[in-house]
Amino acid sequence: MVWRKFEAIETCSMKTILSFLRSVSDGLDWVRQGLVSFWRINKFYFFPTERNLLLSFWYDYVHFKARRAKATVEDFWDNRVVFLKQEVEDLDNSRKRRQLYRDLLNALHHRRLSKIIIDFLKSSPPEEHYLPVVEAMKRAWRDDGGAAGLEVAPLSEESEDDDPAGDESGLHAKTYFIAAQLHYELSGRQDEFQVISRGMAELTAFVQKQFGVKQLPGTFRKLKGYSYKKALTGRNVAKKGQLRPFFRQIAGHSEVFGEVIAGRAREILAEHFN
Repeated sequence: MVWRKFEAIETCSMKTILSFLRSVSDGLDWVRQGLVSFWRINKFYFFPTERNLLLSFWYDYVHFKARRAKATVEDFWDNRVVFLKQEVEDLDNSRKRRQLYRDLLNALHHRRLSKIIIDFLKSSPPEEHYLPVVEAMKRAWRDDGGAAGLEVAPLSEESEDDDPAGDESGLHAKTYFIAAQLHYELSGRQDEFQVISRGMAELTAFVQKQFGVKQLPGTFRKLKGYSYKKALTGRNVAKKGQLRPFFRQIAGHSEVFGEVIAGRAREILAEHFN
């Protein structure tokens, strides 16, 4: 009788121990999976390469969807574009990281590249599908003359009052004009811009000095009194669409307009043209 009680106690103890060990094992698996997920998402920070950048966002998207079952890939990018902009502006980031973040951010404004990236996020496993995305981004960079993958809009998208030939660098008169307006807005001097844009002489001198352009396109002075805001916020879809190529040129030429103005152009593109 005593022996049977001992066996029962021993059996119960073994079940308790096995249950405890299974709980520990499950806990360790959960920790391991969490560490693996963390590493996959954050590996790019330590080893900034094109491959790691794309893979990090693929695994980040998986994690994002796990937390928000009804979320779409568009929801994911709407959320992450803010992060990308912050990382591009963060001088504590390495130059390599900031450049790759900038390339990805610019690619998202390129219709064809954006679709390729979205298709990549929906593919599996990512290690077998990232390479065509990298090649497409590099090809766009070469084809667009270093515009970081930004699409150069066809001339049919330009407004009739602009110079389709642009200057020697391919930048259009309205591109310079809008960049100047952004500069004054970011400086809190919108009213001053409205005054000098009606006279043009002071604005022309400012643009030439600020953006390092010797000869502005011949139609620059025809933009006297112009403001992009009316077309951007108005109900005329066609006129709003005509602004897209100019903001793309600004966003893709930070070496001319500066990162602050280029960054503002990217924000407007993301807000109004996606």
